[in-house]
Amino acid sequence: MSELQNYKFFVTGSGGYIGGFLCNSILKINRDSFFLSQRSFNNSEYLKGQISEIYRYEKYLKESDVIYHLAFNNNINDIENNYKKYLDEQIYFFDYLKSLTRNKEKVTRLIFTSSVTIYGNHNDQISEDSDDKLFTKYDQLKLD
Repeated sequence: MSELQNYKFFVTGSGGYIGGFLCNSILKINRDSFFLSQRSFNNSEYLKGQISEIYRYEKYLKESDVIYHLAFNNNINDIENNYKKYLDEQIYFFDYLKSLTRNKEKVTRLIFTSSVTIYGNHNDQISEDSDDKLFTKYDQLKLD
């Protein structure tokens, strides 16, 4: 754990369920990190904004050792009606993050998480080898 005290983290989707827990854990060991959320927080580490405005946060991203990409629009109606827009936005943002990790002198870790909704409803344990059962375009967007 002490090694992580020297890392700077950047977390997108920090106002979400997983992001909230992750950011609270990071803040316990390291206060020199940045968290992007659509929500407002009374905390200087949190940046209010959208991933579509990523250029505004390039300075923070370039300073980071670890980038957690958790942000995703989960409004299924928006995605169903604007699938191409959301697909293009997610691909652009992810490619941008990958380019930042490649163009640094130090190694930056990029961690992308996604929900398990693409596997449908299961009563048993799910693994990455489980068959996908797509119900919505939101699920398809996670795979594309």
